Amino acid sequence: GTKTHAKPYADEIALEWRDYFEKGRARLTEEMLTVVICDRFGWTWHEYQDQPQLFLNEITAMLRAESKARIAADKKAARGI
Repeated sequence: GTKTHAKPYADEIALEWRDYFEKGRARLTEEMLTVVICDRFGWTWHEYQDQPQLFLNEITAMLRAESKARIAADKKAARGI
């Protein structure tokens, strides 16, 4: 039968990480977002798991807002404003 993949292929994930590091933005999977949050806050996987979901949602919203602001600033700079 045909195999279906629920998650992106490894090379697609590698491209998203490249975009994240080179451009400051990417379409992160939930797992990738977890890695970013743990890295940013110096948490282990277990410390991440111990956080209330509402708190993690707020962190995710903050990271998205930061990314949007960075993209807007980059566009502004590219236009020479």
